[in-house]
Amino acid sequence: GTGYARDYSFIKTGKKIIDKMGFPIQKRGVTEENGLFFIGTGWLYKSKSSLLYGVGADAEYLVKQIKNRK
Repeated sequence: GTGYARDYSFIKTGKKIIDKMGFPIQKRGVTEENGLFFIGTGWLYKSKSSLLYGVGADAEYLVKQIKNRK
């Protein structure tokens, strides 16, 4: 292992946003908490979501989602 681990304890919200395995509860990076999005996490949408060359497609999708919420 790398010594790194997921830790989202700094996120304070009234809704459950982390599952039992420690992963964000989201759909393509969008959570049920208004204004809370995830990007760059493993299997956000595809296997390459956590890699530098894969985050672009996820970012493009999230930008559209954020613009549509305004």
